[in-house]
Amino acid sequence: MKFNSQFISFILHFIFLVTFFCPIYSLKTSNHQIVNQTLQFEKEFQKINKTIKAQLQRINKPAVKTIQSPHGDIIDCVLFHKQPAFDLPLLKGQKSSDSQAKTEGHNQINNSSVNSQLWSLSGEFCPKETIPIRRTKEEEIKYGRKSISFQERLYEVITYVEGGGYHGAKGIINVWAPRVENAEESSSSKIWVQSLTAKESIEAGWQVCQKRYGDNRPRIFTYWTVDAYKATGCYNLQCPGFVQTSRKVVLGTPVGPVSIIGGDQYDFNLKIEQDQKDQRWWLEYAAGNENYERVGYWPFSLFKELKDEANLIQFGGEVVDLNPTGDHTSTYMGSGQFAQQALGRAAFIRNMKVAVTPNTYIDLPDPEYLEEKPDCYSIKGGFDKVYESYIFFGGPGRSQKCP
Repeated sequence: MKFNSQFISFILHFIFLVTFFCPIYSLKTSNHQIVNQTLQFEKEFQKINKTIKAQLQRINKPAVKTIQSPHGDIIDCVLFHKQPAFDLPLLKGQKSSDSQAKTEGHNQINNSSVNSQLWSLSGEFCPKETIPIRRTKEEEIKYGRKSISFQERLYEVITYVEGGGYHGAKGIINVWAPRVENAEESSSSKIWVQSLTAKESIEAGWQVCQKRYGDNRPRIFTYWTVDAYKATGCYNLQCPGFVQTSRKVVLGTPVGPVSIIGGDQYDFNLKIEQDQKDQRWWLEYAAGNENYERVGYWPFSLFKELKDEANLIQFGGEVVDLNPTGDHTSTYMGSGQFAQQALGRAAFIRNMKVAVTPNTYIDLPDPEYLEEKPDCYSIKGGFDKVYESYIFFGGPGRSQKCP
């Protein structure tokens, strides 16, 4: 078959055009996809930012007075009935409650008394009819929203009692500033009051978590959930639920001084107690030899299983391990010393008691002990005339025995 020169020229030109322009078209298509993905990312980013700002607006209520803490926190004095708890539809009708008036008469603020709440070192307190709330920062909301792509591991060493109905728990909690390896990890010492299924839980104690609070100081905290930590509840006042009544105690602020290995030991008193009359679960706090201060309460309307009584009480320490490498975290529990090191070196909770009826407290009846990884964190307990029911606990985390 013969081809004339014009036809051959046409074929060669067509091949050139296809060879030259197809990659350009492909590049344009690829660039178009990148532009679309970038626009989609920007839209998603703007949506998240809008959501975060809306959350901050809901949490950080308008302040009557603002106090700058010596340790960097901003404390907003918010009108009692304007606090986040009353955003919850279940509590709308309780806005006119005289709960604060009832507790203030019982807990007079004495500026000359010893106070392990470091925010009050400035000598300032919130005015009457207001409560102090630590202002939440944008970074804290982002941390709360962060999706962890690797398996979160939780390690606890606890003593516990279960079965019969309990109406309260109290103890004296030793304060430390444990080393925390990862800014998103946490280490805490606390008391848990739970339903038998552990689906419903209220907790309080001290906690170190840099991402949540901005530093590595031990801070007093509360937590609650009614669905086994899945979707409900939050820390402190960062969602509707816990009703604050105290003008003296600020949740989420540092406590101190902290204990020193082989040196002075510092602690505070904590009590979670159910009111027989209205079935509220009250949180009470005391530093040194002070009288208990009623911090606030979890309303009975939050719960189903904890409405009448608790069936499980726990005391001890907890470490959240987010180490993505698979190795155990080197985050300390307590002082970082094992329980066997005992007084002056290991963390402790002493004078532990449970209420078998409202206001009737007894020493822990036949307590059980749980240590999930004893080569990493350990616990031991007993009874003493001075310390009554007590536990020592803690550990350094990762080591040769705890890889």
